[in-house]
Formats: sequence, structure tokens, C-alpha cells
Amino acid sequence: MRISMMIIGLLICSLGTRAQADRWWTQYHYIGSPDIEKGSLWLEGGFDMNSSRLTNDITGAILNGSTVNEVQTNYLTEAASDSKTTLGGGLDGSAWFRSNSDGFLHWHLGAGLTDRVYANFATGLAQLILNGNGPYEDHSLNLGPSWMRYISAQSVGFGMDLETDKLIFGSNVNLIKVSRWQSIDVASGSLYTAPFGTHIEADLTASRSYAASTQSKPGAWYGTGASIGLFLINRPAPGKMLISAQVKDLGFVHFGGMTKENIALDTVFTGLQANDLLEAGPTFSEGNGLDSIESLLGIERSQERGAVLFPGSIQLDVVQPIGEKLSLAVQLRQFFMGVPPSMRVGMSIRLSEWLALEPYGSAGGFTRFDTGLGVSFHPGQRVQMNIIYGLLESQIARSTTRSQHLRGAFQFLF
Repeated sequence: MRISMMIIGLLICSLGTRAQADRWWTQYHYIGSPDIEKGSLWLEGGFDMNSSRLTNDITGAILNGSTVNEVQTNYLTEAASDSKTTLGGGLDGSAWFRSNSDGFLHWHLGAGLTDRVYANFATGLAQLILNGNGPYEDHSLNLGPSWMRYISAQSVGFGMDLETDKLIFGSNVNLIKVSRWQSIDVASGSLYTAPFGTHIEADLTASRSYAASTQSKPGAWYGTGASIGLFLINRPAPGKMLISAQVKDLGFVHFGGMTKENIALDTVFTGLQANDLLEAGPTFSEGNGLDSIESLLGIERSQERGAVLFPGSIQLDVVQPIGEKLSLAVQLRQFFMGVPPSMRVGMSIRLSEWLALEPYGSAGGFTRFDTGLGVSFHPGQRVQMNIIYGLLESQIARSTTRSQHLRGAFQFLF
């Protein structure tokens, strides 16, 4: 009866986990120890920027506020404008404490932060933004469907897990404070530039929502929410397969007030003669002209309240030891936000009792195919430090590489 009540309690308060299941499968993969019942302190954080089409040269120039030149974007010119370009990246970090216990119940306490952008848009929108419409004379660029989300948030979490002889089942609660939020959606759109620029045909249906952003990120509080997290892990015997399943960061954020702009544009620009524009000047002062650029573009602005979904995912990890020196890890992940699933495959090579290297490859999700190297330093059974370095390709061919990844983790068992 007691165990049944604990399970019901876990299901009721199962609101976000990030680190708990990850620390177990990485411990088994790098160290080879199935000892996962101890209490622990886990710290992790990192930076990544992944895209299916935008290179590190382009994203680096955008992030640094530099000019994106023609050489950097030549490869984009020939791409089909209705193909999809994905972009996902930013900073995140978390710290989690798991209590030590001789019983079947462990308590969790943690905190985290995230500052990330996610996007899935028609390549034509990237072509227009980066190159303008000049290189696409007598072309029709598709601008939608496209979307982008940017969120900066901080969180605190708590929860617990239950142990049996064969399984560990856990759940945590993340309470979220959002300090920045922007959302851009292009339902449909196209832009056609006639030969010699004689006229431009534009059609656009889009919206933009954003929270106020005058305060610093630590002090700002424009949205409140919670995220759901569950994990289930089998407890393998030494040398046997470990399977970890997780639901990460599935939840919502409620905003008491957001500014929303709707844009509806369907027009043809045929140019203006300078004399006509100058002679028309007095008519504007008489109230017969345009009130603003917003009315020209058909922008309608409103204040709204409501909830938005937090970008969650489901993740499956499988670790299979191969002898005493090798371990194969396969990870499958799917975001609940309309991007392709991703897969990561790594082979851990234990060079000594305290050092392991892991060459890995990843494909799908926000990127295409990337390689990297993981390093695990574990001077004893109680301390583990991991570094995942996914910048190898960018050091060799920055102009063609489409991802960056750097992450560190520290674990102390007690």
C-alpha cells in the first residue's frame, strides 16, 4: 500500500527532469559501474548551435553582429526556397542533488537556467534575410510555413525516485520563471521579383508575440510555468545492457501580458516616380496619406494573455558494454515541436581505470550529421567529470560546418 501511494504521489507531482537519468547512463557508459543507488551531486552545463543549412560562419557573424558577406552565403543561392532550414541552440545549465538512502526512496532538489532559440523555417526566408531579393530576380521565394521561438528562463526543481531490484522510476517538478520570450510564425508567404526589378509581388501572413524586455534577465519575471519530467531506468548486472527512457521539460508557461502583432500583406510594388512623391507631399498634411508604415504593411498590434508550450522532448538511451574496455551508447530523441528525430551513437574506449574517450556521431534534429569527442575523467568511483567536445569539424572547415557543441558535467557520489 505504501509503495502504491508513493507511485501515485510521483505521478501527481511529476512536473521536469534533466540530469538524473543522464547521469546514470553516462556513468555506466564511461565508467562501467552499474552502482546507481547512491546519493549524488550532479552539475552540468554547455553551449550548442545546430543547423541543417546555416554554417558556423553565418551564425557566428549573426551572433557577433557582423556583416554576412556574399562569400558566406553563396551555397544558399541554389537551394530550393521551399526546403526546410532548422536552427537550435543556446546556453543551459543545471544542478541536482539526490539524497542518499538505505531504503527505496530518494529525494531530489535542483535548479537550472536556459537561454535558447529554436526555429524551423522555409529556406527562402533565410535566403531573403541573408541575401536580399537581388540574387533571385525572376524567382519566387517561399517564406512559409516558418516559425521561431526564443526563451530565457530560470527554474527550481524537486522530486523523488523509487528503486526496485530491477528498475528505478523517478519524477521531478520544475517551476519556471521566464525573463524573455519571442515567437514568430509565418503561416504563408512568398516574394516575387520581376526581371530588371520592374515590380515586386509580396504575399505574407504572419504574427509575432513577445514579452517586455526592459529589465535584466535575472530580475525580469514576465511568465510563470511548470514542466513535466519522468524517467525509467533498468538496473543491469555488470556487463549487461542498460536502458533509460525520459520525458524532458514537457510543460507550459503562462504570460499575464504579451504584445502580439499580426501582419497581412498582399500587394504589388511598382515603384514611385520622384516627382510624383514630392508633389504629393502637401496631401499627407491634409490627412489624405498614410498614417504610418504599420498601416502600409497591414500590422495590427494587440495586448494578449495566455499560455505557450515549453519545448519538451522524449529521449531513449541504450548502453551495451562490449568486453571490459568498450561500451556502445545509442541515443534517440524527439522534440515535441515539429523537427525531425535525432540519433547519437558513441563508442566509449576505457584507456585506463580513470580515463575514457568517446568518439561519437549525431544526425537529425536541428542538424544534419556531426562528429565529436567525449572525455571522461574519473579518479575514483565517487567522482566523475565529463567533457563533450563537438567543435572538431569547425576547427577543420568552419565555412561548411553546421554545428557547435560544448558541454561539461561533474558528478560526486556519496
